Amino acid sequence: MRASSAPALGPVVAEYRERPLRWRDLFLLFLPAAAAALTPLLYGLQRYYYGQAYYGPAAAQAWSRPWFQLAALALVPLLLLGWRRVRQAHRLVRLHKHGLHIRRPGKQPLNLPWHAIQALACEQTSGALLGKTLTQRTRLTLFPRTGDPVELDSRIKGLDDLAARLKAHLYPRWLPELRAALRRGEWLSFGEVRLNRLGIQVRDAYLPWEQATLITVENGMLKMRTAPGDEIKLRAGKIPNLELFIQLLREEVAA
Repeated sequence: MRASSAPALGPVVAEYRERPLRWRDLFLLFLPAAAAALTPLLYGLQRYYYGQAYYGPAAAQAWSRPWFQLAALALVPLLLLGWRRVRQAHRLVRLHKHGLHIRRPGKQPLNLPWHAIQALACEQTSGALLGKTLTQRTRLTLFPRTGDPVELDSRIKGLDDLAARLKAHLYPRWLPELRAALRRGEWLSFGEVRLNRLGIQVRDAYLPWEQATLITVENGMLKMRTAPGDEIKLRAGKIPNLELFIQLLREEVAA
């Protein structure tokens, strides 16, 4: 394993980089952009040689110039795609023994010791066609104690593994602190949801624990069934520390 880029974070445990360019990326991005540039270029050449052969240099230049200009204009998106891809190649996340080192295009490198992270959210979405799942994407959001949230997506190869490692390392640290805060009567915030020893608040609705009868996660949605027969639904990926939230919910409901 390579030497640490952030000595205060300890040795590097694992490294996660931008996914390499795949054939699908080539066909979906670069080939259409290249075709958009080459088509007017080839037609412009054809008009140039035809005009040169039958009508002289003036006609050749006049007939071909608009097509060459169009080809140059169409080349801009191809260059932008290549430039963007080069920048993204520098995106990486290093998992250290004592924290994370993150590099993102256009931003300063970020070091996050474990104590500087207060929550994380992991959302998975699927793209389907005719009932068949084609793609599955993961988005991992880290919530530092200071500063803006840090979003990582499936362009980082092995993001699911990184999320699993972070949960395995951080959740056992956070759970006792959250339980202690509940015992002190404090409110715990999980995004747009809050809970305390007496009940749970979802947006503007408050639900006492005795009315919460069933809590499940299905198809990316957190579902809570209430005693009156109502059902509250929330996007699970928008709830920070989802697994800890569910565990605390079930502990309070069972208490």
